[in-house]
Amino acid sequence: MSQIRTLLQTWTTLRLPWRRTVLAGRDHFGNNYFEKREKDRIYPRRWVELTTDSDHYSQYDVNKVPVQWQSWLRHTRFDPPSVEEIAKADARRELIQQRAKEIDREWAKAKPIVNQLPPSPTHSASSIYSDTTMISSKTAPTTGRSRSNSRDKMPSSEPTGKGHDYEPGSWSAASRR
Repeated sequence: MSQIRTLLQTWTTLRLPWRRTVLAGRDHFGNNYFEKREKDRIYPRRWVELTTDSDHYSQYDVNKVPVQWQSWLRHTRFDPPSVEEIAKADARRELIQQRAKEIDREWAKAKPIVNQLPPSPTHSASSIYSDTTMISSKTAPTTGRSRSNSRDKMPSSEPTGKGHDYEPGSWSAASRR
């Protein structure tokens, strides 16, 4: 029986001059891919006959068509993909999924340790300003100079620090008057 099936598939894939519709290939899901050459079209018409349990198109699953065949259907590749190419891509995808699961397991082990670390010191311009205002109001004399002291303690307009300690300088809009 398999010899007859192979012979029939070979016959349907032959690109004979009088044949317009040709079976381009079959994937491991059992989907059949066809190509039809027409005189009035630049590109041949390509389509897939899905082997699904349901006859309704709303039940279509994009994962049932390999990426290589999708690119062939959309004319982004000229030749139909080979079985070996699809098998190699599937093996690569499986390897990537295994590595991702391994990384997730490693992160699950390391996550409690990372959550127990003390938070890193982060400073924003607003927190620096509010800290200097509180310091100046505590240390300023009550003679009315507290307002001028708080202005003196504002962050500089020049950036400070390097790396994690970097703080951008303050900026204020120039007057247009």
